[in-house]
Amino acid sequence: MCLSRKGFLAQSLGELNQAILLNPKHAPSYHNLGLVLKKQGQAGKATENFRKAVALDPKYRLAWQSLATILYE
Repeated sequence: MCLSRKGFLAQSLGELNQAILLNPKHAPSYHNLGLVLKKQGQAGKATENFRKAVALDPKYRLAWQSLATILYE
């Protein structure tokens, strides 16, 4: 996530997609991808990734919070 905080959203997307390819069951990667997509204004894709994160790890509270927030907005 450091890259997205510094404004390197495109690079963040690439890194996160690579992480998902390497470990498709890593919920935090989907959550972080959702956060980057949300920053880019892609709410639909962000929601999909938040849903994937909570499906992979139902106890991942931060992902649930992000999902609830984006659905509320």
